[in-house]
Amino acid sequence: MGSCCPHLSLEERRKIAKWREAKMPVPEIADRMGRASSTIYRELKRNFFRDNELPQLNGYHAIAVQSMYERRRAIHRKQYGKVIAIGQRVVGGRVEYS
Repeated sequence: MGSCCPHLSLEERRKIAKWREAKMPVPEIADRMGRASSTIYRELKRNFFRDNELPQLNGYHAIAVQSMYERRRAIHRKQYGKVIAIGQRVVGGRVEYS
């Protein structure tokens, strides 16, 4: 059932948004994309936008979701020279001690 890539691409997110707008059931979306249903459910739960004051904006918006994903991903990546503990930093993928 899985895919070669663990993360959803922008194109996959666009398909999810289009098919959800067309009221397609999640298991069918998962089958068409070759992903597990749990992946699609998790994606929708994590990234569904709700606003009580402007309910017409509620929904899954692929472009906004992709940008949120990229911000979350950047936070969790190791960056060159990043301090990970007192006296330690990551340089070229290895930890150096001061």
